Amino acid sequence: MGIFKIAISFFSRTITIIIAIITTCCIMAAYINPNLFWPISMFGLIFPFFIILNALFLLVWIGRKKWFLVVPLIIFLFGLPQTKNLFGFHLFPASKTTLEKPLKVMSYNVRNFDLYNWDQNTKSKEKIYQTLKTENPDIICFQEFYSDQSKNFNNIQQLKKMGYKYYKFSVELRLRKTEEWGIAIFSKFPIQQDGFFLKSKFPTVYDFYPYRGVYADILYQSKKIRIVTTHLQSVYLQTDDYELINNVKKEKDMNSLKKASGIVFKLKKAFQRRANQAIELNEFLNSNPELPVILCGDFNDTPSSFSYYVGTKGLKDAFISSGFGIGKTYNGPIPALRIDFILYKAPLSPLRTRVIKNPVSDHFPVVSEFEWKKED
Repeated sequence: MGIFKIAISFFSRTITIIIAIITTCCIMAAYINPNLFWPISMFGLIFPFFIILNALFLLVWIGRKKWFLVVPLIIFLFGLPQTKNLFGFHLFPASKTTLEKPLKVMSYNVRNFDLYNWDQNTKSKEKIYQTLKTENPDIICFQEFYSDQSKNFNNIQQLKKMGYKYYKFSVELRLRKTEEWGIAIFSKFPIQQDGFFLKSKFPTVYDFYPYRGVYADILYQSKKIRIVTTHLQSVYLQTDDYELINNVKKEKDMNSLKKASGIVFKLKKAFQRRANQAIELNEFLNSNPELPVILCGDFNDTPSSFSYYVGTKGLKDAFISSGFGIGKTYNGPIPALRIDFILYKAPLSPLRTRVIKNPVSDHFPVVSEFEWKKED
C-alpha cells in the first residue's frame, strides 16, 4: 500500500509539473517576440486549455492539503493577466448615464461580402447588409472590404445610401480599374482628419505594398474621437491546408506530415509579421496620446498572443469590460477563437459589447456601445 501511495504521489506531482511547464510556455507567448523564438507563439493558441487544466490541479492539491499546491498556484498567478482576457462576466448591459444615445461601433470582417460565394449562398451579401441594418451602428470598421464601381457589388455606394456618407478606404488591391479590396472605416459623422498607417513591408502576389491600418477622427458630442482599424497578417490557410491537417490527425500519414511543413512555414511567417505590425500599431496609437481612441481589428491572433499584448498596450478590451462569455469571433474549424476586437481608451467607456452570430462570413461581427466615463 505504501508503494502504491508513493507511485500515485510521484505520478500526480510529475503531471502537475509537466502541466505547469507547458502553461508557463503558453503564458510566455505574450511576452516573447516571435522574431526571437517563433515556436513559443504556438503555445499561445492553447493557453485557455492549459490554464484551466492548471487551475483544476490547483484545486486537487488544495483538496489534498499538500504543500505542492504552490506549484500550480504560482503558475496561475503568473498567468492572471492573460486569464482576465479570456472571459467576459457582464451578463447585463450597463445603464446609460451620460449620453442620450451612446456611440455604437461595429468591427466586421465581411470576407469581401462573400464575393466568391465560398458559402454557396447566393444571399450572403444580403444577410450581411441585414445585420448592418438591424444593428445600425454609427461607425463600421470593415476588414476584407470589397467594392466594384461598375457592378452590383458597389458597396461604397450602397453604404452611402444607408447613411454612411463619410469613409476612408485603404485599397490593398485594385484590378480592372473598378474593383478594389482592402480595409475601411464608414461613419455617419463627418471625418475631420484621416490617414493610413502600417504600410506593408512585403509585396502581395500583385506586387502591391498596401497599408494595413486606417484612422479617421470624428466629432461626436462636441468631442474628437480617433477611430482606428487594422487587419494584421493572415496565415492564409486554404481549404486543402485544413484537409491536410485532418489527414495527419486521422491517418498519421508520413507523406501528409511532410507536406504539413508548408503550413508550419505559413504560421511562422504570420506570427513574425504580426509581431512587427503590432509594435508599429502601438507606436501609432501612442503618437497622439491625448485623443480618445477606439481600435477595431481582425488581429488573426488570440488575447494570449504577443500581437495582442503589444499592439493593444494602453488600451482596454471592450468585450472583457462589458461583454459576457468567451466572445468567439472566428467562424471556422478552430473552436472558441476570439481574434476580432474592439478596444478603447478613457474617457470612453463601453456600456455593452456583443458578438453577433451571423454565420455568413468566417468572422462574426463585434458591436460595442460607448459613453463618456463619468467624472469622479
